[in-house]
Amino acid sequence: MAQSLQLLIAEDNPADAELVIRALRRSGFAPEWQRVDTETDFIASLNDGIELVLSDFDMPQFTGFEALQLVQDRKPDIPLIIVSGTIGEEVAVEAMRRGAADYLLKDRLSRLGPAVKQTLAKSRLQRERRQALEALRESEERFSLAYRSSPAPIAISRRRDLVVLEINDAFLRLFECARGDIVGHTLHDLDLVDTATASTLSRQLNETGEVTGVELASRSRTGRPLYVSISIRVMNLSGEPCALSTVVDITERRQAEIALRESEERFRGLIEHSTDVITVTDSKGLICFQSPSTQRVLGYQAEELMGRSALDLVAPEDVAKVGDGIERAWAGCLDPLPVEYRIRHRDGTWRIFQSIGRSMTDSTGRQQVVINSRDMTETRKLEQQFLRAQRLEAIGTLSSGIAHDLNNILAPMLMITPLLKEKVSERQDLEMLAMIEQGARRGANIIKQLLTFSRGIEGERGPVQTRHLIKEMGEIMRETFPREITVEEKIEPHLRPITADATQIHQVLMNLCVNARDAISKAGRITLAARNVKIEKDEASVQPPRVPGHYVCLTVADTGEGIPAENLDRIFEPFFTTKELGKGTGLGLSTVLGIVKSHGGFVTVASEPGRGTAFHVHLPASMGANAAMNRNEGPRQRGRQELILVVDDEESIRRSLRLFLVRENYRVLAAADGHEALTLFATHQEEVALVLTDLMMPGMNGVTLIRALIAMAPRVRIVAASGLHDQDRSEELDALGVKTVLVKPCGSAEILEAVQRELEQRASDERR
Repeated sequence: MAQSLQLLIAEDNPADAELVIRALRRSGFAPEWQRVDTETDFIASLNDGIELVLSDFDMPQFTGFEALQLVQDRKPDIPLIIVSGTIGEEVAVEAMRRGAADYLLKDRLSRLGPAVKQTLAKSRLQRERRQALEALRESEERFSLAYRSSPAPIAISRRRDLVVLEINDAFLRLFECARGDIVGHTLHDLDLVDTATASTLSRQLNETGEVTGVELASRSRTGRPLYVSISIRVMNLSGEPCALSTVVDITERRQAEIALRESEERFRGLIEHSTDVITVTDSKGLICFQSPSTQRVLGYQAEELMGRSALDLVAPEDVAKVGDGIERAWAGCLDPLPVEYRIRHRDGTWRIFQSIGRSMTDSTGRQQVVINSRDMTETRKLEQQFLRAQRLEAIGTLSSGIAHDLNNILAPMLMITPLLKEKVSERQDLEMLAMIEQGARRGANIIKQLLTFSRGIEGERGPVQTRHLIKEMGEIMRETFPREITVEEKIEPHLRPITADATQIHQVLMNLCVNARDAISKAGRITLAARNVKIEKDEASVQPPRVPGHYVCLTVADTGEGIPAENLDRIFEPFFTTKELGKGTGLGLSTVLGIVKSHGGFVTVASEPGRGTAFHVHLPASMGANAAMNRNEGPRQRGRQELILVVDDEESIRRSLRLFLVRENYRVLAAADGHEALTLFATHQEEVALVLTDLMMPGMNGVTLIRALIAMAPRVRIVAASGLHDQDRSEELDALGVKTVLVKPCGSAEILEAVQRELEQRASDERR
């Protein structure tokens, strides 16, 4: 609850008076006040209700000394504090000598509250002491009345042995005792003060003849803890030296101080455990406080930075903007802006800090700047990763559109080439057609790889002989890598096959080989190796996440510069790269790890700076895959003149499919879009045995067409084809009952197999 205060202010500047009132309110006072700036108004306002006078020193019609003299002449009990912006040291000393309670400068109003409290307390003590002494001097009767009714606890004791002769009612109330309990005993005998305190008071009384405002811990007769301020003066009563002890109960104040100290300790605890770094600088920019969190964030002990410039660790190019931020804080900017900059860690690395500074005045009135700093390094890294991910997503979207167009270009080539092979007999012509078919398939694989890594499409997995991938990669390296780099292959005989997506394993080898090439500065050697490995149970338990079993280990080793030990634990992190800007994205090894893990394998790396690096990719061996890989296909089955409705917006694909299917003894209807397909289907519904439709078409897309066809003929058999993978679309097709979805571009054999499978299922359904 705010403390009321009757206040008279002698001040010619209303704004300064308002500042004084605000300072008092912040210190817990609720002042009722009036301002005057002339002697006449001052005298008229000076009455018994005024508890305190605050006076400017130099006013146009009135001075602080004149105000002080008027108070002393008319109301000497009212204390006066000079609050001025111009008072010098000599004038301040003279003011105190003349009886001013205190003096303050207007730019140090943080001291006003404590000064007022001290002045009021001192004034109250002086007033009570004076009243008691005056009462004693007036008469013994009046002394007794005033003594007993005094609000201040008072005790009178013999000087020679400190035995209590008399106490007043306030003393009895404070110490919760009866008069008979006290009189005739010493305060020490009654255990109201301890031995050490009693000795200290007695010694000080003997040395100086009085004790003034000694604060000590005491207790009442009931054991309640007390904090009191004792003042003792020697006086003669009936010719005998006596000690008059005046006691002020300061229990509430001390408890408030203890609470404040505990609050400060809690605040210090918060500072010490804060994740932010807190720095306090003086007027010269030197650090006078550094929070303990500095060691956790920057590696320095807080004591190491004390006395150093706050700019010592800041990156040279950021010193100017950090300095500007500190200057704005010194200027008292009410809405300071955060400053982001780089600062050097103890290990030599640079951290990104975001700091904000505010001006503060300490308990002595000195101005300081408090800087609160937060480590934003990891946050900025995550933001960069997010931006890179957005760029990759944009690239993926662009890639999808390009892939769709390329699929439509390659599809006719893959379907027409086998037809041409059957009509050509010249060996050279057959070789050229084989080259065209191989190029088209290679392009289709590249498109599939592009979609796999730009949009996360899962490729098809099947039996793979890694020796072929190793040999193919070796040929690519010899053709494209610098001639100074020697490429050699070491493939173990009887190498087990694996079940994998060949395109993805090809990408793993390509990424590792490119890294190996970049690690060799001039001449060197890259070794591609493959061998069978068996992981035993005890070995797997020691080094998880390995699973016991048979593996094929693919190794890419180089004689390059090697990887520093401090980077080995980070090389698989997304976007971590030691390559120059523009020469690496930091995604290669993280992609390698992701692909290998998705195949149930693991990657190990061995490296020594200056002596090269070896990556070992372990992929689970497929023990039964040899039979599947060597299985001979049976004789191909031809159509029985079934009618197939082909729907595709690309004319080249429609024509290619028509030629291929007619050659395989099928009849074909072709539609360029969904609306034409519905018209043809409605006309030939009884004859159409199967619909082969693209999913991505302008106007009515494939899914909408399929839904309309099923509504017309629920048992219609459908084969869908698409150059893009869409999880939502796949789930929708599955819900519609479409089980066969071809991925463009697809070869003639794949198309024929899908058509025959669906027609066989149709025949089976009709027999039921």
